[in-house]
Amino acid sequence: PLTAALAARCRAMIKPSEYTPRTAELIRQALGERFSESHVAVITGGPVVSEAFCSLPFGHLFSTGSTSVGRLVAKAAAENLTPVTLELGGKSPAVIAPDF
Repeated sequence: PLTAALAARCRAMIKPSEYTPRTAELIRQALGERFSESHVAVITGGPVVSEAFCSLPFGHLFSTGSTSVGRLVAKAAAENLTPVTLELGGKSPAVIAPDF
């Protein structure tokens, strides 16, 4: 989703899981080396941050997580009629690196 957003000349905000702080920091560092924060921002935090994040009036919202989280995301996004794409597995991360 990030690649598609950037290809469409959109800005993006990413909120990684609070259960993976090291991965979140890796993502923040990698993206921070390549993009300004005004183009790609990585937001961290727990459930309160997630709820606030999902209630913002985005043009589109992508979410990966459990079905219970998906319901919360869809409900929060519905207040702004924000379209949502949900991937409800939450257990299939991918890291792309030049040495693979």
